[in-house]
Amino acid sequence: MGRSTEASAAGDRGRQTSSNGAGVVTIKTVYAFVPHTLRADPDAESAIFEAECTTFDARSQPSSEDQEPIELWALAHTGRTGHTGYRELVTRFWWATRSG
Repeated sequence: MGRSTEASAAGDRGRQTSSNGAGVVTIKTVYAFVPHTLRADPDAESAIFEAECTTFDARSQPSSEDQEPIELWALAHTGRTGHTGYRELVTRFWWATRSG
């Protein structure tokens, strides 16, 4: 399943220039709104997980296989530093394709 929306696409073909005879050039851009669908990238590996300490500039190694190494890193970091706050970072890959 994907999410559909419209995105504007303006290229050189959409730009028009004209002169008013007094040496002033105006540029007009024409936008074309094209429907697109957003889908997960079928060729990408699964999501990539990381944990980041919210107290100090420390981050776990990324893992796409399992979240357990991320959790173990956070617990070990807590044991070493006493820091208790973490942010989970999840990276997923998407493709936007024209649907119209």
